Amino acid sequence: MKKETVINRVSDALKNNCGAIFVGSGISYESTEVDWFKLLEPLTNELEIKIDNENDDLPQIAQYIVNEYSGNRGPLLNQISKAFNKKYNINDYHKALATTKVSTIWTTNYDTLLETAFLEFLSDVKVNDDMISRNVNNSEIEIIKMHGCISRSHHDEITITEEDYED
Repeated sequence: MKKETVINRVSDALKNNCGAIFVGSGISYESTEVDWFKLLEPLTNELEIKIDNENDDLPQIAQYIVNEYSGNRGPLLNQISKAFNKKYNINDYHKALATTKVSTIWTTNYDTLLETAFLEFLSDVKVNDDMISRNVNNSEIEIIKMHGCISRSHHDEITITEEDYED
């Protein structure tokens, strides 16, 4: 497909209030300064695991951490909670998204910065499969947090380990 065709299709979708976008967790880095490595670092240090930032499979390392704690996800989820249950300001990327006519955002973010960016809109935030299967017609923006949300998801709904991705 030609670049111009993609641009025209996305523009038309946004013009008709039916545009969708996928936003990776990197969008929040400027606000949180948290990435996979910083998220796992306290636990990898405790377990004396050296991470190769370019070659390691981070969900596999998260799985190893859970396995080292006898299958207990608590330490890993506690680390995620410590990292993201803080007051962060939205950044320019969040602000720019909130000015578009996008109607659906799919994201891997655990934080709540997208929800904050869209506070002025009637939003429908979905954090698990059951919620995704239900349609809410009166929302202006639908935010689908496909890996879960630190403040809204049950602990077994957070996708971070290799097993979670396989499931």
